[in-house]
Amino acid sequence: INVTNPNPGLFQQASDFTERYLINTKPASMFIDGIRRALDVTQQMLMKSTKFPSIKANYKFDTDVIFGEEFTFSVEIENVGDGIASKLIASIIIPTNVKTLSGQNKISIEELKPGSNTGANFTLVCPSGEGKEELLVDIPVSVEYKDILNNHNSLSLGSSIIPIRSEKKGTKLLIQLNDLKHDLKGLISSVEIGTNKEIESVINGMDTIIKMISNSITENIQRGEFQTADTGLIQLTNVQEFFTPLIDFLNQYQVSSNEIKESVKHLSVQTNDLLNTLKELDKKVQ
Repeated sequence: INVTNPNPGLFQQASDFTERYLINTKPASMFIDGIRRALDVTQQMLMKSTKFPSIKANYKFDTDVIFGEEFTFSVEIENVGDGIASKLIASIIIPTNVKTLSGQNKISIEELKPGSNTGANFTLVCPSGEGKEELLVDIPVSVEYKDILNNHNSLSLGSSIIPIRSEKKGTKLLIQLNDLKHDLKGLISSVEIGTNKEIESVINGMDTIIKMISNSITENIQRGEFQTADTGLIQLTNVQEFFTPLIDFLNQYQVSSNEIKESVKHLSVQTNDLLNTLKELDKKVQ
């Protein structure tokens, strides 16, 4: 066995020959253990030195699709292993409730080398929601190929699940976000800041929090990460619930602060009047 320059085909022949020898010739028992050990060594060397392919699928598709609207779907078959995949055939199964406008359901390639890929692109449309507001379109992909030992491999590469809706999810989320932002801005604008720097600092902090969460939600919607955007909307709703009693407190604080300022101002006037009266009395006494 030449480890530095292995010949997988020769390894396989040796393994097959040894196995047939054991089955057909029935050698003396004294040789069986030795032959089996030789067979094991041959198999181990075969597995260690032979480079096998490993096939995976990558999916891309439009993230915000409604019934009756065309959308694109692509699948990339990639060899992430060390060996060559020969006679590769990939099958893409488009469900019956989805119409294929362009694209082939089979990908055939004579040889897919390590690090290489091949793929297929589709234009699809789901005409109807069958009475539902949302359907999950499942597109499974399977592949068949041969490795360097001429073994036939058949496996599933998983599936792509595409949500199709009665209305644009992104548009719906943006409307919800804008409504929340409007309510929150109305909430914080109800506080009369005036010259109170403490209240101004709190309001500015609240406004920063709203902008930060809103920008994150908008970015998630634009990327089609609707589940993350939904979570962000829940977070913004919780912020609104937290801000409501805080705004009430700030308004009460502002009223109290203004009352205290007015009382101090009134007291100052009374004090000045008293001082003036004392001065007048002092003049009369003199």
